[in-house]
Amino acid sequence: FLQRAFDQLSHDVAANDLPVVMLVAGGGISNQSKTHLGIFDQVMISNLPNWVYLAPTNLAEEKAMLLWALKQRNHPIAIKLPVNDVPQTPQQNQKVIVDYDQINYQINWGKDVAVLALGDFYSLGKSIADQLGATLVNPLAANILDYQSLDILAQKHQIIITLEDNILDGGFGQKVAAYLGPKNISVLNYGQKRVYTDQTPINETYLQNHLTVEQILQDLKTV
Repeated sequence: FLQRAFDQLSHDVAANDLPVVMLVAGGGISNQSKTHLGIFDQVMISNLPNWVYLAPTNLAEEKAMLLWALKQRNHPIAIKLPVNDVPQTPQQNQKVIVDYDQINYQINWGKDVAVLALGDFYSLGKSIADQLGATLVNPLAANILDYQSLDILAQKHQIIITLEDNILDGGFGQKVAAYLGPKNISVLNYGQKRVYTDQTPINETYLQNHLTVEQILQDLKTV
C-alpha cells in the first residue's frame, strides 16, 4: 500500500531531502490479488528527487545497507527487501560494501554478455551468467547508475541484460537502456509488463514475461 503514502514520499520527504530510512517489503512480482501487488515501488520511489533506492542481493548486504543508511544524513534512503529467497552471505566473488555514498557496481567479469541483476534477481542472473560464461553485475541500487562501469561494460560486451523484480516501465532497466542508447550495444530489459495480475501463479507470470533462464537464453540467440 505504498501508493497511499506517495504524497509523503514526495512533498514531506523528497522535497525536504530528509534523511528518512524506509524498508520496503513485498516490492516484487507475486501471486497476490491486484490490490496487493508490490511491483510499482521502484517507479514510485526511484523517480522522485533525492531518494536513493538500494537493492540487496543477500542478507549480509541488506544489513550493511541498513547500517549505512541509519548513519548517513544526506538523503532519504529506501531499501528494497528481497521477496525471493536470498543467501545469508555473499555469493562467490561478491563482497559486502559498507559505504554507499557512491554506487560502484560489483562486477564478476566474463565475456560477450553482461548481466545486470538487481536485488533478489541476482540469483537468476547468476544462473544465466554461469551458463554463458558471461559477466555478472550487482548494481546495488535501483535508481543510481554507475556511469563509469556502464561505459566499460558497453565497451567490452556485445549485449547487456537487465533483470529486475518489478515492472519494466520507468524502472531500472529502462534507465540503463536510456543511458546506453547512443552507444553501440544491444540492451535487453527483463521484468514484468505494465499490467495488473490477479492471483496469477508466480511461475505463470515469469513465463509470460520471459523471466526463466531457458527463455532468456533463447532470446539471446535471436539478438
